[in-house]
Amino acid sequence: MPEPIKRGRKRKARKIRKGKGVRNNPDGTVSTHKMATYTGEGGKHYVAPTIAPDEKGVYKPQSFTQALAKGEVFQFKNKKRADKFAKGSWKKGKKYK
Repeated sequence: MPEPIKRGRKRKARKIRKGKGVRNNPDGTVSTHKMATYTGEGGKHYVAPTIAPDEKGVYKPQSFTQALAKGEVFQFKNKKRADKFAKGSWKKGKKYK
């Protein structure tokens, strides 16, 4: 199983869903990444997408284990930074607190 991503997180987050379609949200926006923060042992914090496209480009729920198997889990030492990343700090042109 791939290791969590620790370096180059923003660049890698931008690439994992490129050209895979979008998920239409109830508010009219679209998503390619809906992420959640998870806390692990030893004070490590992880961020992983909670949705993923299937073969047809339709987005379905994705578990932490599935994201880890795909190499889409990002590791942080700081919970605040992990939460900020999950909210979209990796996106270009946006400011997240």
